[in-house]
Amino acid sequence: MNNSGNQNINKRVFLQAKYFFLARLLQVILVFAILIGFSLILSKENYGLYQASWVFMNLFAPLIFLGLPQQLLTLPGNAVLTHLPWLFKKHLPYSILVGIILLATLLLVQQKFSMALLTCIFFCTILQAIMLILDNLMLKLNADKLFLRQNLLYSLLFLLIHVSWLLLHGSVIWLIAAIGCISFIKSLRFFLFIRKQQWSKNAPIEDKIYFLQQWNQLSLNEIINRFSSNADKLVIIFLLSLSGFSVYYNGTYEIPFFAMLVTALGNSLSVQISNNLTHEKHSAQLFKQSLVMGSSVSFPLFFFFYLFSTPLFQFFLNGKYMDAVPLFNIAIFIAFLRITSFTAILQVFKKNKTILLGSVIDLLANITIVVILYPVLGIKAFPLGYILGTALQIAYYIVETTKILNVKAADIIPIKWLVALTLVLTLIYLILYKMVIALPNWATISIAAAITASLIYLLTRYFGQKSTNQNLRFL
Repeated sequence: MNNSGNQNINKRVFLQAKYFFLARLLQVILVFAILIGFSLILSKENYGLYQASWVFMNLFAPLIFLGLPQQLLTLPGNAVLTHLPWLFKKHLPYSILVGIILLATLLLVQQKFSMALLTCIFFCTILQAIMLILDNLMLKLNADKLFLRQNLLYSLLFLLIHVSWLLLHGSVIWLIAAIGCISFIKSLRFFLFIRKQQWSKNAPIEDKIYFLQQWNQLSLNEIINRFSSNADKLVIIFLLSLSGFSVYYNGTYEIPFFAMLVTALGNSLSVQISNNLTHEKHSAQLFKQSLVMGSSVSFPLFFFFYLFSTPLFQFFLNGKYMDAVPLFNIAIFIAFLRITSFTAILQVFKKNKTILLGSVIDLLANITIVVILYPVLGIKAFPLGYILGTALQIAYYIVETTKILNVKAADIIPIKWLVALTLVLTLIYLILYKMVIALPNWATISIAAAITASLIYLLTRYFGQKSTNQNLRFL
């Protein structure tokens, strides 16, 4: 392929990434705004009821079609119409099984949920699953602008129905039902667009064994990842009252910016490393640079949220969820692990089984730690188990990455930098804490946030230039 063709492909990749990022960023802002608003306005029981409904949807919606949304993106371009029905047929028994498991799980909590609400959750979960399929299908069609427009419209309607629901003082049932309606509208719009497309209907289905193996790996990885990130909340719904669940949810809410940071760095790593597959040392340098840049953002945020968690909860949540602060102070340690995509190199080298095994290690370690520590720590064992399980998973990925690149861990992990940054930031933030903690909450948060933003800007700008000019040899 000539340079012009490569440039067009790169332009398409980054343009598509931009649309995805904009849609995702708006959704993150809306969800966070709703979390703050609902926490302040609703009773703990109603807030717990609302967030518990989302736990079921977030856990089971991606499992309805298992790994099919991700697999869809890898199908041959003009043969999707042929492959998709075949894959749907293969998936159907598993989708029915997941639906039955969802129903059974919902029935187990019928003492805390009304049957009407459980029915709305069930159908809304199915609609959310369909949306995942259609979103990726739109990407396959390169319908980026329509994708962005419809997601912006969906986000606007999502906000409007939440505001209207608060003004009307309605039941949670009507809110979940309204979310289902706008999900149906968005899905219908995408479906009508897809129907008009001209797709090859006679393309043969080749390499069926490969597609089935790929689906098995994606499906299993999806199941493990979903349970790792949502199973604790599902268990808490059974263990605690809805009010207790609302406290746990707010205390263990993971700041979405960390996930966005990892995704951005992971996408960048994948693109750059895939263009330098034969240069192992260069790949190691790129990975090391991503850790420096990621920690320059994530570490200051950790110290800000950890040391100023009490003023933050007092100011933004009006002191209503102060009992969630101890949980939050454990959960925020995930910031030390959310500094880059530790699977980027593994993905480029197509080590899907290695990635899957890492997810298994994470899940088993998480469960084991929770079982051992729960009698001693209570519900604090859940966020601690999640962090330690993730740490073991990352350690495994680092070991496997060094094997692929044939380098030592020190060649891809800037140990001196990470230690030095932690020590310096500890000193800076302890001094800052002593200076501003006696001020009113709004002043404390404003000063600490401004200094945190300045540190992030200075670190990323300085080391961004250093990494470009000197390849981080000073580390």
